[in-house]
Amino acid sequence: MKVKISYLSLIRDITQVKEEEIEIPENTKIRDLITFLLKKYEGLKPFIEQEILITLNGEVISDLEKEIPNNSEIIIGIPPFGG
Repeated sequence: MKVKISYLSLIRDITQVKEEEIEIPENTKIRDLITFLLKKYEGLKPFIEQEILITLNGEVISDLEKEIPNNSEIIIGIPPFGG
């Protein structure tokens, strides 16, 4: 399966990639994708341990057990803070 991943702000700075298309096995969950990305981009670990913002096909995801459908678009970034 193919998925398109876009990286925003500090996450983009770490990956040095604005977006990429990767192959993942069927039934891959968000948690599995994060594990894969941590192996590929070791500098992500401090941000993943804190809060990151993940959208899957335009929907904000908080359930790491959610399966990723084929041809999905995923955006990963740091949530905005304001006051």
